[in-house]
Amino acid sequence: MKEILKELGLTEKEINVYLKLLKLGEASTQQISKETGINRISLYDMLNLLIKKRFVGCVVKNNIKTYFAISPKNILEQLEEKRTKFKSILPKLEELQKNNSKHSVVQIFEGERAIDILNENIFKDKNFELLSYGSYSLIKEIQKYTTINYMKKRIENNINAKVISDNKLLDNPFIKKDEYKIITEIKVNSDLNNMKTWHYIYKNKYAILSIKENSFSVIIIEDKEIFESQKKIFETMWKNIK
Repeated sequence: MKEILKELGLTEKEINVYLKLLKLGEASTQQISKETGINRISLYDMLNLLIKKRFVGCVVKNNIKTYFAISPKNILEQLEEKRTKFKSILPKLEELQKNNSKHSVVQIFEGERAIDILNENIFKDKNFELLSYGSYSLIKEIQKYTTINYMKKRIENNINAKVISDNKLLDNPFIKKDEYKIITEIKVNSDLNNMKTWHYIYKNKYAILSIKENSFSVIIIEDKEIFESQKKIFETMWKNIK
């Protein structure tokens, strides 16, 4: 829970204050300080920041200011509203990015949410070719943490794929389904069995998903030259597997 709140921009102490206010209802700075162990001077600044971030509100009664936590449901509505607003300007922002094609765009994401971000990036378009390779054991681990069914989503979006993995992939019953076989070519290379990364090559992008000590990292590079280089590497690997 705290990790998700951190991703929303709260510090450890701000999270403690917010969670404490959820339990207390309304509380004065004196009460909050006593409950959290944060001195009142620091607490004033922290509460003002939480108000700006719209996680906390305040009221004045009989010249005494008290604070309360904004309900989680209202916070979710605020986030959805921001997402809708951002989505409305997304085409214009992407157009600006396309006009600046000389530079690479590199994005790095960490944590469980990184997997969904990568999948959302892949599946925001339809009808293109996806090249990917890596260890099947990593894919099985990924599936525990993502909210997106990768294989089903690829079928829905009509994304043709060439996949190179170790022979454990062949044990997955899903790949035997006709709807999957129509849009998928698979080759096996046992050398990939112990890889700790999975690689994706698609739409002028090259993405790497890695796992280390149960922590996920995703790097997405948008660069046509890097994409073309990685595509050639993949095609060479593909050609050399009999």
